[in-house]
Amino acid sequence: MDIPVVDMSDNETGCCPRFHPEEWHKKVVRIHDQMFARAVSKSLFYMPINLNKVMTASMDKISKADAMPKSNYLILSKDLSSWRCEHHFMVEKPVEGLEMTNLNGEYYLMTFDGPYKMIPKWIESFKHHVKDEGYHLKEIYYFFTTCPECAKHYGHNYVVFFGKI
Repeated sequence: MDIPVVDMSDNETGCCPRFHPEEWHKKVVRIHDQMFARAVSKSLFYMPINLNKVMTASMDKISKADAMPKSNYLILSKDLSSWRCEHHFMVEKPVEGLEMTNLNGEYYLMTFDGPYKMIPKWIESFKHHVKDEGYHLKEIYYFFTTCPECAKHYGHNYVVFFGKI
């Protein structure tokens, strides 16, 4: 299965499209040589410090390069430490000023809904679920499906865990 599509036209806010979690929950997807632009943000004990600045600058570069996929989007984030987080923006072509990388592999997806403070509990739940499904979890990425303002507008704060298996 390929990465589910985010319907970019289902967008009431002019910012983030409405997210439909049913297509992302408890699925295995394969990512094969998908190009991503990589950026790094600073954290303080896993709390983002300059995330908005990094996201805005990265999206501006991607937009200027006309590299954003036309029918989908995906930003995968991964904590590197309690001080740094990396973000992978799915793109269609190289973006000047951003490090380019490709992601490959199979990923088990599971969707959660709630405040960000629940992430530590979700991580434990996710690890147990993946193990119970018979997979070996190698690393976890997070897809924060909407910005905080859009999550408030839509009434849901969906986060999709991408567990590389």
